[in-house]
Amino acid sequence: MFRLARANASHARPLVASVLPRPSPALKPPAAVATGIRTFKHPTGNRKARPDPRLKDAKKPIALKTVTIPRRSEALFRMLWKKFELADGSPEATYKIYDAYLKALANRRNNKNWESNFLAQTRANGHDVHAMAFLITMFPNMREEEQDLLYHVLNTAAGIGYDASGLTLGRILVNNNHPTHSAYSYWAPQWAHTRQHVDYLIKRGHDANAVVLEGLLALARNSPPFDRLALSAFKRARVLGEEMTWFDWEQSCLMGMAEAYRRLDRLQKSIEMFKVLEAKSYAMGVFELAKADPKGADYLPRLTRAAVSGFRQSYQPLMDEHLRLSDEYRKNGDEKKAEEHLFWAVEIGNILKYRRNHHKD
Repeated sequence: MFRLARANASHARPLVASVLPRPSPALKPPAAVATGIRTFKHPTGNRKARPDPRLKDAKKPIALKTVTIPRRSEALFRMLWKKFELADGSPEATYKIYDAYLKALANRRNNKNWESNFLAQTRANGHDVHAMAFLITMFPNMREEEQDLLYHVLNTAAGIGYDASGLTLGRILVNNNHPTHSAYSYWAPQWAHTRQHVDYLIKRGHDANAVVLEGLLALARNSPPFDRLALSAFKRARVLGEEMTWFDWEQSCLMGMAEAYRRLDRLQKSIEMFKVLEAKSYAMGVFELAKADPKGADYLPRLTRAAVSGFRQSYQPLMDEHLRLSDEYRKNGDEKKAEEHLFWAVEIGNILKYRRNHHKD
């Protein structure tokens, strides 16, 4: 989820400075924080060169293949364990589980009981397997084949009743929007453990996140009757979420409501949901409100505030808007303003290039 309080410091500083009006109190730019992301140098040469308007930061679709999965080092597990201050278990024990899982997964074509054998051999419980999945998500330079590994690990944990794993994988698969015949569709046979556990959680109706997933599954059917079912589910999830100390999937719930209202031609209600997201400092809500009114006075500030939070979908339209304003001011004879907006367009273009070259996900 993207909240404005979780900015990437290296990107936030240049972006926030480009907003002329002050941010509203609910969306103050966050203080710089230490991050694990290394800083990068801007390309040398003419800093006022126009960025390429065609430059995109689109996320490449996941195209997973059955390939050999590389084995990470135990030292990496110890480093990640310390970095994220995991309390239960130990990196050494988790690494042994990881090593055993790799061997079992590699043999799954020849052994239909590979998961049962793995669990019997390691005596791992759902928490142990989920902890392994968490560490896998933190692997530096994560590879495509490790995405495949992650999916299988979460599915195994779901199969032994670990709620968080089943819900996590379920949402990933639904949001991937793969065709139903794809091996990485929610409906693919290999994710049966996840579907069975998610169905159980949805029928029980006590977990707000599970009810959000119920809504996402209905939205995925893409028809008015299911859109109405989705809206009903999101409303129930919101009520359940209000009783929770921390509603993990609140953003997904509110965005789902906004999308359901939009599909049902209740556009004003959809905008209201985006305003709720903005009030709760969710960058996606700020971005959607900007898109809803591209001619409004808040268009540039909202795009910038979303970008400051690290919401990368806002980078391209933000760069385009600075380019448009630069051209407009130049036509009106205001070279100073034109150069200011061109400068910020170049800065944002540099961020896009960096992400394209260093974030291959």
